[in-house]
Amino acid sequence: MDPNTNNPEQLPPTPPIPPPQPPVGSQPSAPAPGFTQPMPGQTISPGTVSGPAAVSGSFNTPPLAPAPVAPSPNQQPVLPTPDAGNTSNQLPLTPPGRRSFKPLILILVLILVLSGSAAAYYFGYYMNSSVILSQSLSDTGKGYNSLINYFDSQSKVSYTGSTGQGSYSIKTDSFTTDGSLSFNSNGENSDATIDVGYGTGRVKGEVRTVKAASGTEPDVYIKASGISGLGSLLGSPELSSALNQYDGKWLQVDHTLLENLSNASNPTASLTQNENLPSRDQVVDELQAFGNVSQQYVFTTNKDKSVTTVVKKYGVESVDGHKAYHYTMALDKSHVKQYISAQQAALKNSKLDAWLKKNNLEADVDSSFKDMQSSADKIKSSDTFELWADVKTRLVYKVRINDKTAKNPAANYVDIGLNYKGGPSYPFFISGQTKDSSSSTNVNLVVTLDSKTNSAGLKVDFKSTGDVPSSGTVNFTFKPTNSVQTISAPTGAVPLSQVLSQLGLSDLLTQAVSSANPTASSGNAKDAKRQSDIQALQTQLEAFFSQNGYYPNLADINNATWRQTNMQSLDSNSLQDPDSSSKTLAATPAAKVYAYKVTNSSGGSCESDDTSCAKYALTATLSNGTTDVVNNLD
Repeated sequence: MDPNTNNPEQLPPTPPIPPPQPPVGSQPSAPAPGFTQPMPGQTISPGTVSGPAAVSGSFNTPPLAPAPVAPSPNQQPVLPTPDAGNTSNQLPLTPPGRRSFKPLILILVLILVLSGSAAAYYFGYYMNSSVILSQSLSDTGKGYNSLINYFDSQSKVSYTGSTGQGSYSIKTDSFTTDGSLSFNSNGENSDATIDVGYGTGRVKGEVRTVKAASGTEPDVYIKASGISGLGSLLGSPELSSALNQYDGKWLQVDHTLLENLSNASNPTASLTQNENLPSRDQVVDELQAFGNVSQQYVFTTNKDKSVTTVVKKYGVESVDGHKAYHYTMALDKSHVKQYISAQQAALKNSKLDAWLKKNNLEADVDSSFKDMQSSADKIKSSDTFELWADVKTRLVYKVRINDKTAKNPAANYVDIGLNYKGGPSYPFFISGQTKDSSSSTNVNLVVTLDSKTNSAGLKVDFKSTGDVPSSGTVNFTFKPTNSVQTISAPTGAVPLSQVLSQLGLSDLLTQAVSSANPTASSGNAKDAKRQSDIQALQTQLEAFFSQNGYYPNLADINNATWRQTNMQSLDSNSLQDPDSSSKTLAATPAAKVYAYKVTNSSGGSCESDDTSCAKYALTATLSNGTTDVVNNLD
């Protein structure tokens, strides 16, 4: 073909001449796919089958196209003219083997552009270390605000009670114990049960608090089962005898005793001391103010205010199941001082400041802020800490503070963080490790808030190696509830003073009142002794009745010789009022003396026949003129 010929397209080369047909009788070749081999006596014409095996209708085999004729060198190729109405012989305008790729190329270019943009965004912005840190700090600050709002809304809900349950396990080389705990309350009263295993034995205990008819403190009831063997285990026959006697029985701690102890520890406390606490609005307002200031100084990378600066970037690491970016951070001294001042100003502008002024606490608060400023002045550039920011959640995963004074600071640290992986569960944790050449200790404490069930969980794990290897775990879950629970005082409870008297500890409560506050009023301490004394007497009277079937008369109990024979465990000091030197009981109540009125079952005198004494009343006259009375239990 003439190369100068203006010919936009070129026909394919002339196909080779087909080989001659094989001679008759030779092996036929396999038919082409989709082609039916003719039967003997059958002829095939284009589109038609005839012969013995003929069937009516067309045979959809396309007609054979004539072989193209090669043009002469000076001749333009002539394309076959399509027959109007017959498209079977029409050739496509685009030669075989050549198609238009423009749409495909455009799609590929678009994909490459989008992929490049996505990659540029992912590696240039989304995975940029500065962006990760900035977003993580900001989102953590927003999380703090959300948490405060959650607690604020929950504090407005009027729950009628609460429930809780948990377990623990502690193991050492020489000792193993485990147990479970359950708790429920209906707002005023509560009930808690515990099951404790020690060695091969188990102790089951129960504690109830029941609102008293008067006063601010509840009556407390305690029962323990399985304690009969503890005395022998501790090598104390006297303790074993006492424990055996009260195994499975309820003991009572009277609310008046608790009030005396409370007043002794804080003699200026008001019966309406809850009025001295700040209100919910005051507390929430200050917490929100604290968060707003922290957003400006802590949860930010703003160079003009941020209390932290980046010292080193390590890149993305896999830490405890988190894909997190690791940074070494340092404190900016000047910004820390500004942060402290801003928090002090925010507190003064909050609703809580009115409560501080009312309770004369402003001077103490100002002193605390002054101490913090002094501590900030000691910040050094070497005071660094580690921070991990979660790449996925864009929250600060944890902050690690290493003990720079240890020989190996990297192995001695405290971690604080939020192990959040999505959903309504928020596990806040504090964990730490101490390690030297001979031992190591690991502790992990997790408090989990579930905003869906409004429950809170506590989990503690620890493990220690060295001279005394030990490990343990504690789990507890608490949840407010609106279910109605009936909790009432048990019957037949034995006063605690009775147990203490039998153990020779009758003065323990008086000493407790005195030691709680040495400057407590003498009236409080004396009244505590009076209540302890008559309860100790009650203990001895009930023990005597259980052995003899009757109570002693007044003459007997005032007889020192009789007491030595029949009540050897009774401390004679229990007969003495703290404002008197006499160790005898009176028949009728009066100041500075204990009274013992004993009668027969009909209420008559039994002094002439002590075996008929069936009822009694022990009375102590308190400092304010009121009386405390205990009666026979049977």
